[in-house]
Amino acid sequence: MTAALLSHGDVAKLLGISKPSLYQIRKQDPAFPKPLDLPGLSRPKWTLGQITTWMERKAREAWDATRQETTA
Repeated sequence: MTAALLSHGDVAKLLGISKPSLYQIRKQDPAFPKPLDLPGLSRPKWTLGQITTWMERKAREAWDATRQETTA
């Protein structure tokens, strides 16, 4: 079974942001997953796992930052 591939628009919807905002995140956040480089893909595509892993990491970072602020 192959994983479904997400388009730029799909990823923006998943994150609840606009496509231009996603372009900004891709440019500014070096931790954002790189699109897959597969033969036959003319546009960037990601797996759901790539995006959810990145989202979980960002949530963990935000949680850690909040905890550090409350204990300081």
